[in-house]
Amino acid sequence: MNISNKALVAVDALVALHQNRQRSATSLVTLSSLLNVSVSYLEFIFKELRTAGLVSASRGPGGGYQLTVQAGAYDLQSLCQLFQNLDDLEADEPIQDMSAELFVMNGLLQRAQKVRREFLAEQTLETVFEESDRLREEFELKKVHERAMLRAKAHASIEVRRSGQTVKVHSPFELTI
Repeated sequence: MNISNKALVAVDALVALHQNRQRSATSLVTLSSLLNVSVSYLEFIFKELRTAGLVSASRGPGGGYQLTVQAGAYDLQSLCQLFQNLDDLEADEPIQDMSAELFVMNGLLQRAQKVRREFLAEQTLETVFEESDRLREEFELKKVHERAMLRAKAHASIEVRRSGQTVKVHSPFELTI
């Protein structure tokens, strides 16, 4: 089973809803601009997500989509299956009359797919949300650290000795001899 682009966009959209959970609801227009995908593409994805019970919708001003309570318990394997194409199902079927080399390769690919399915079945949306929160916090801390380092550099005083003279640099733009 291949992971479809729709499943990947669905995970991104669910993470965006999780990160915007303080708001009452998030519109597809907002999600479209955040994820850089069309509203019509998101409409198809959210139709499947609503059917699966992962999101709820509200109409009118301030309307949009929210995660449901049970969304966090949903596993990624099931989410991927929501968007699995019939072509993917046919690709998993063994090929008749194959050579020994293809038979070995097919066996390896089937084992790799089994490992991927087991891994995805173990991962819930809640684990994805937790990792998303951790990465977002790490990113914010890194930005704060970088700003603090820039401020420290701007206010740093550096002394350079040259030919018996002491040159003090108070900031990148001031030079005292």
